[in-house]
Amino acid sequence: MNTESFMTHRVYNFSAGPATLPLPVLEQVQQELLDFNGLGASVIEISHRSKPFLNLMEEAEALFRELTGLPQTHRMLYMHGGAQMQFSCVPLNLIGLHPKRQAAYAITGKWGELAEKEARKYGRT
Repeated sequence: MNTESFMTHRVYNFSAGPATLPLPVLEQVQQELLDFNGLGASVIEISHRSKPFLNLMEEAEALFRELTGLPQTHRMLYMHGGAQMQFSCVPLNLIGLHPKRQAAYAITGKWGELAEKEARKYGRT
């Protein structure tokens, strides 16, 4: 692909969710998709228990903690899924803490409606 031509046709996504990444980042990902750190395989082809992958996860955690100030007293959990998955995770973990298994939701729009509807599976809202 001609990078110069590609750059003139780049689209910038300012909506929620996925966003535009800098071209150098995409180019690095493109290269590493074929050969991650000289392993002859991509990061999605190596074992999640291998030393190179564990090093990658440790580096990602260290960078996240540095950027956000997240203390060592907090653990990080890597999960697939998007924002809507949190509509299950939050009530699943918190509604049970309330003696009456209930939660209050401030519904201000579509996302609030979706969150409250999902929470009903775990208790009263």
